[in-house]
Amino acid sequence: MVGRGGAARLERIWPDDKVALDSVDAGARMLRQDTLEKGGAAYREIGEKVPDFVLYDQAGRVVDSARFRGKQVMLNFIYSRCPLANMCPLSTSKMMATQKLAREAGVADIEFVSITLDPSYDTPGVLREYADARGIDTRNFSFLTGPDSAIRDLWAQFGVFAEFKDGILNHTLATLLIDEKGRIAAITAAAALLYAAVRELPTGTNLSHMDFRVQGGNSIEFCDPANPQFLPVVAVRSPVSLAVATTALPLAGSEVDATLVLTTFSGKPIAPEDLQVVQTRRMHLLIVDPSLDDYQHVHPRPGRRPGEWEFRFRPRFGGAYRIFADFTPVATNRGLYAETEMDVGGPPNPVAAGSQAPSWTAAEDGYRFALSPSPHPIRAGAPSDLRLVITRADGGPVPLEPVMDAFAHLVAFDTQRSGFAHIHPREADVSRRPDARRPAFSFRLTIPLRHLEPGEPRRQGDVRPVLVRGRPVIRISGA
Repeated sequence: MVGRGGAARLERIWPDDKVALDSVDAGARMLRQDTLEKGGAAYREIGEKVPDFVLYDQAGRVVDSARFRGKQVMLNFIYSRCPLANMCPLSTSKMMATQKLAREAGVADIEFVSITLDPSYDTPGVLREYADARGIDTRNFSFLTGPDSAIRDLWAQFGVFAEFKDGILNHTLATLLIDEKGRIAAITAAAALLYAAVRELPTGTNLSHMDFRVQGGNSIEFCDPANPQFLPVVAVRSPVSLAVATTALPLAGSEVDATLVLTTFSGKPIAPEDLQVVQTRRMHLLIVDPSLDDYQHVHPRPGRRPGEWEFRFRPRFGGAYRIFADFTPVATNRGLYAETEMDVGGPPNPVAAGSQAPSWTAAEDGYRFALSPSPHPIRAGAPSDLRLVITRADGGPVPLEPVMDAFAHLVAFDTQRSGFAHIHPREADVSRRPDARRPAFSFRLTIPLRHLEPGEPRRQGDVRPVLVRGRPVIRISGA
């Protein structure tokens, strides 16, 4: 039994029915033998039949792969603790949306199957909780788990790579379409409908992966969500172009109505249907002034024409505000970034960025925020673990509510505003509330080595100066 925030839940509980256990174990042995006999040829190609397997579903029932014969099947691999919004959660959302489309189209004899990548944690009960929390109709949607050896053999046979590293399960995404005879991607009419639906979800983009590639060096790479790090957006070329215009001269202290124009490197407009919903929005704008004291997180709305995005904000100071755009194209399923500037009239903040004394704590509205790094000091080029603890000065409760699918977000800029880091806590399951009086969150961040000019020698310990500070922003229950 595991307790969290006054609540308790059972974990690592498996069915104890001997008949069921013997059946699953026998299935695992047969699958193991089949994988060993095939050796390097274990990977199933398109047109081949899927291997036989026996696993448990989210209700603890034994599921034999033979049960799916005579039906169309969409199958993928996920794990319930996945902290990356554009990996397992997005894959599950696509399966749910396809299930809905198939139901509305009257397509019968279709099954949806998600096999866990993390069987040591994802017991039937955990998978049932995962499905219930998302309101998934499990009448034809099964979440499967079982012996570790069986899951790994399915990885090998379905071409999935997965490994735990630094507490995160890094894995490839794989979705298979299986026909009524158990063959992979032998597409009949019903399967073609599902295949088209998956290709179009979340919406029907007309852009391809190549629209987000830049020829030549010094271009920004697609972000690896499993390895969050500081992103040097300004110093490298992005495969997208970002421009901003306002209806009037922007002034400090006044509302500013602005329009962004987002296009590919070749000039194609990037519209809402071309972007995935990540952390509840299609696009996130990180807006910051030269002093770093005025940071605002804004979500633009689609404009009147393709590629236009409208937003409003109120700058506190004068100066050149830098706007970073954070988004994920449907065509690539990987995070991308772009930046532009907006000149704001009025007096600048007299306190320059980097002139304040370094501090790992901040206070706001009676709340205290403490950030603890490990190792300390942070070393460039190596992952650092950061722990955020929030308390109240009077010892009272801290009733946090989720914002953008997380109870906390951490944003860091360097003093030159050459880039940023925007990371989410490793405690990704918002159904598990943090401690009511002392909520704590863990983050992992890699600060790269300082950018060196051509011919400049590298010194040991060179680090890009990153300022982790600013005005805390929290959402309190009932506020």
